[in-house]
Amino acid sequence: MAPVLTVKLTLPDPTIYVINKSKLVTDTQAAQMTSACAFQATNDLCPTWGMIAPAVRYVPISATLPRGARVITLADVMDEPDALGYHTIDGRTGTVSGIIGVKVCLDNGARPLAGAFSVASVLSHEVCELAVDPFCATWCDTGSGYMVCAEVCDPVQSDTYPILVAGAPVTVSSFVTPSWFNAEAVKGQTLDWLGKLTRPFTMTKGGYYVRWRGGKVDQVFGAELPDWVKSRKRSLYSRSGQRLAGRPGKNIYV
Repeated sequence: MAPVLTVKLTLPDPTIYVINKSKLVTDTQAAQMTSACAFQATNDLCPTWGMIAPAVRYVPISATLPRGARVITLADVMDEPDALGYHTIDGRTGTVSGIIGVKVCLDNGARPLAGAFSVASVLSHEVCELAVDPFCATWCDTGSGYMVCAEVCDPVQSDTYPILVAGAPVTVSSFVTPSWFNAEAVKGQTLDWLGKLTRPFTMTKGGYYVRWRGGKVDQVFGAELPDWVKSRKRSLYSRSGQRLAGRPGKNIYV
């Protein structure tokens, strides 16, 4: 009888951890927004995308996390000053991590938990896009002579919806469905979570997407996307800017 070879595989921890280094949101608020993101991932996003939902957990700064853990940090001071938030891939280890610019959001009139561009909705946006396309490397053919990047929240950037946490509403980002990326999608298919879009590769008035056409990359903005958001998307520090400049090493969301 041939000997049995036993191989032990160590898989990366699929959990998305959230920690709070901000002085402008409390640990309680950070935990509330994380709970909303966890509910969204489990009940809305991942069933829609046919994915196993990652756990999304708030942990204190002092927590000891597994090696290679995916961590999103709420911070006041950003090393990328024009970004609302981003996630980046360590080229050496392949580890994905992210940061949310709390001060940038609040300085532009947003609130921690509720409303458009709330810190909670920015965190939700980042969690959704990290879950679906963690390496920001996917482009989809529209069938109309150009491709768009696979960012699931950008086309509905300004659209949010509430999730109740301890009886209080916390806003999370809307997102597009897999059908949005299908040029052959038939009438009646749901293209985004809130059901606002009627054709694939379109956006709501507060949305946007990055387009690759004729060997060049540019941005298409909705008519009602706020100017302060547009300016950050054009920044070379933004993830859009990184795509535009052809520098995918740091993948940043604005």
